[in-house]
Amino acid sequence: MVNDFIKAFRDLFAVAVEQGVCIMTVHPSTRRIYVWGIVILMMLLATGCAHRSSHGVHKYGKKTSKPTVVASQGEISADASKKGLHEGTSTGEGYFPEGAGTLSDLLAEDPMIREDHAFGSDLAPPVSPNDYWENRTRAEQLTTQSGLRDVQFEFDSFQLNEQAKATLGANAEWLKAHPHAEITIEGHCDDRGTASYNHVLGEKRAIRTKTYLASMGVPAERLHVMSFGKENPACWDSTEPCFQKNRRAHLVLDISVASTPMPYVADRRDW
Repeated sequence: MVNDFIKAFRDLFAVAVEQGVCIMTVHPSTRRIYVWGIVILMMLLATGCAHRSSHGVHKYGKKTSKPTVVASQGEISADASKKGLHEGTSTGEGYFPEGAGTLSDLLAEDPMIREDHAFGSDLAPPVSPNDYWENRTRAEQLTTQSGLRDVQFEFDSFQLNEQAKATLGANAEWLKAHPHAEITIEGHCDDRGTASYNHVLGEKRAIRTKTYLASMGVPAERLHVMSFGKENPACWDSTEPCFQKNRRAHLVLDISVASTPMPYVADRRDW
């Protein structure tokens, strides 16, 4: 209805202009009509613009059904992060691009000791960093006196050969004869391969040794396992005899070695 009125007024005004009508030369009453008509026209145009603005207009002139919503900065960031993850591009701190390796590979140079959490959990923490090696020295002396022996493994293997089974058989007899003795079984590897891989392999060697001793009648609760991987080797030479010596399950007697934190050791030859 408003649009029809505006159109009619525009047509009337156009006809008047074509006929050479000038507002300033017409009768005063006619001039007032023109003035009020212009005022009403401006009011109607203003009302129409306000109405169109409140409902939104598409950039091509078509009225939209809903107002445009601008995403907040957080929403844009979230969308960009999702897009970046799908496209394989870096989206910020903590993103590991393809080819960077797994988290284990990133931590390959950070030595970890795998241990039984229940073992020594009720013991007081050490009073100094030297406690570990002091306790270990005593443990090594007691182990040597007991006659317990280590077992060796083939390259990249945690299977027990016949010689290793014979050694563990003798160790099991001694442990059954001394029912109050407990041991920590340490899994070790040579220095070939990544630290993370060798820690897992060392743990498997320690667990396999524990399982065999338990099958020989030694109570499993007296057997505790941990892994050094390729850290703390028995031999430092890069020769096959030295590699064979380092691929071992080492038995340590009567000291809660696994409950005492080990300081980081990059190369004990510097001590």
